[in-house]
Amino acid sequence: MQNAFIESFNGRLRDELLNETLFTSLAQARIALGCWRSDYNHT
Repeated sequence: MQNAFIESFNGRLRDELLNETLFTSLAQARIALGCWRSDYNHT
């Protein structure tokens, strides 16, 4: 059961953030991921 949640999370992360964003630096990627993760956890 836990694997299904991980696969769902990974799929959403890929579809909603990683495939849509071109990062220019590691700092920008960390900020974008933090914002996305906060939104994911609160909706």
